[in-house]
Amino acid sequence: YSWTSIGNFLKYLTNNTSKPAVVYSKGLRIGLAQPGDLLMVSNKSGAYGHIVVISDIVRDSDGNIIDFLYCGNTNDQMNYPLSATGYTNYCLIKIIGYDD
Repeated sequence: YSWTSIGNFLKYLTNNTSKPAVVYSKGLRIGLAQPGDLLMVSNKSGAYGHIVVISDIVRDSDGNIIDFLYCGNTNDQMNYPLSATGYTNYCLIKIIGYDD
């Protein structure tokens, strides 16, 4: 059931105690995001409707993050800019322990 809804998926991630450890971070902490991390996205507060995978990070000339490219199964999006969507609410799901 972990892939049938966001609620089930989050329950699986937050209760998973095997390696790699998974951390669900409430509130987007942009500086921690890396390709391979997940973003819960929504166009309204508190009701996340989709999860996408960060495929790349777009930075300005000073190295600041200005956008994310993501892959998602809605409309077969691949390396799609997050800024081009209607999503206004984000939450980072950071997976740790994979490459330790």
